[in-house]
Amino acid sequence: IDEWSILVPRLIQNYVKLKESYEQEIQVFISRVKKLDLPTSFGLAYDPIHDPDSYLSAILHLKPSIIALRAIAVEKLSPKKLIELITSVRNRIPPNIAIYIPGGVPIGYLGLMVGMGIDIFDDGAAYRSASNNITYFDGFFREDRMKTRADLITLNRKELEREFQAIKSSLKQSTLWLRIARDMHSLPTVASTIKIFLKTYLNQMELARISSHNKIKLQFTGDEGLYLPDVIKFHSDVVKRYRINPTKRLLVLLPCSAKKPYRESRSHKIFEKTIKKAAKRNFHQVEIWSLTSPISVVPRDLETVYPSAFYDIPVTGDWSEEESQVTGRVLAEMFSNISNDMGIIVHVSKGYQRMVEIGTTNRDVIYSWVDNFVTSYEAQKQLGAKIESFFQTLTEEQIFTKSQQTHKSSSEINSLLRYTHGQNVELSLTNTKFFGRPPRPVQVKLGNDHFFSWDVLQGRINLAPNAAINIAKTTENWILTDTQELKGSTLFSIGITDASEKISPNEEVLIFNHDKTLLLGVGNAIISGYSMNRVDSGIAAKIRKKCKLEVIYN
Repeated sequence: IDEWSILVPRLIQNYVKLKESYEQEIQVFISRVKKLDLPTSFGLAYDPIHDPDSYLSAILHLKPSIIALRAIAVEKLSPKKLIELITSVRNRIPPNIAIYIPGGVPIGYLGLMVGMGIDIFDDGAAYRSASNNITYFDGFFREDRMKTRADLITLNRKELEREFQAIKSSLKQSTLWLRIARDMHSLPTVASTIKIFLKTYLNQMELARISSHNKIKLQFTGDEGLYLPDVIKFHSDVVKRYRINPTKRLLVLLPCSAKKPYRESRSHKIFEKTIKKAAKRNFHQVEIWSLTSPISVVPRDLETVYPSAFYDIPVTGDWSEEESQVTGRVLAEMFSNISNDMGIIVHVSKGYQRMVEIGTTNRDVIYSWVDNFVTSYEAQKQLGAKIESFFQTLTEEQIFTKSQQTHKSSSEINSLLRYTHGQNVELSLTNTKFFGRPPRPVQVKLGNDHFFSWDVLQGRINLAPNAAINIAKTTENWILTDTQELKGSTLFSIGITDASEKISPNEEVLIFNHDKTLLLGVGNAIISGYSMNRVDSGIAAKIRKKCKLEVIYN
């Protein structure tokens, strides 16, 4: 058997009355394959429509490199059926086994199939489309009865190749889902398939498999941005992992801005000047959130993280009902995490009113401005008056003086750490010293030792071992290994005994021994924790700092 051969059962079960004999034939096929001297890399075929589930389980035990999905003509299946088949198969097949659809995928479907986990394609769809006088042109379908069949095939193959190379480029740049959103315009059935997947099935994916740290700017053009994986992951993470500093007493909701981070924009500098002047000595007790779509709710401490600082969208001041519903829902979920005695002042234009109404149901809020000119003199005067009035109602016991605060950056640093490492993480900055300023990362020392670096512009904290040990018991980004000491700069999957499935690619991870009693190092994940637990080859993480520190459990 040659390397990369795909072994296929002889029969195709198309009729109910053949089911019994077909299943017997499959058993014979499996018994014969087991007797073969299989090469390192080989494939097995599976028909997700007709084959029994037991057959897929049986062939996975043989550890093939490829599973070829038979009987799937992508464009002939209903959108819902197609998504159900691909999703169910991909969820059962480990990440290090490639999936191949023989017969290819027409243009328009290609990006979505890659996004759903199909790995290998051929150009068979170019021939099928040509036989129906269909040609591919710039990502679209069109009928052409003037050209010969051979010419149509040539054109379609070239267009498929061009599309495939563009998708490979999108994967490298982490912009695949933006491309998929564009593909919705290629054909109505493609649009239906993508919409069903984004709205119904995407939330069933393990969101931790999606990277939380990219530098590519997302370009949103419409409501489809609400359902892209990067956006859905941010919605989930900001609700689960963000919490307001307990010293805060007032929450001010503001509109977003075209410039990111928002605090660098002209409008937000006007807002901050007004808030500082009105709050006076109590400014440190003011929490600021910005409302936008599709990102939803962005606390000031998270304005520099991906994707809140890395997106563009046409801003008209008015949001659609769908955008209002999604952002309002996220806002309501975030409000459920804060106490009812937190003051809330809303300073937004009319276009935001609907999302605020949805998000603040059952909450007492003070509206400062619901007009179209939130930065006007009159609007700022009203905002300042509302803030002054609020702080006048607080008692002395409710006021925290600045002397009771830690370093002024403590809140933002711990918010960034929680966004990466989990909601229970807290790092004390007592007796730390800060060196440097953006655009270079700020270096933080504890005594004479490096504690961590803070990339202010990218919204990232890189811990040194003596800081990492402080969150070792609470981090959600842990990897357990079969060693007591790390070697080299690379951690391979083969050496991992367990990993948190909350780890996303590119996130900072803490590496421990098998029982988590020794912190062995700090690094960055290459693949997700989900994949680490399902593959036994390849690079799992890059090791940044090695150590051997004991984790003390009370």
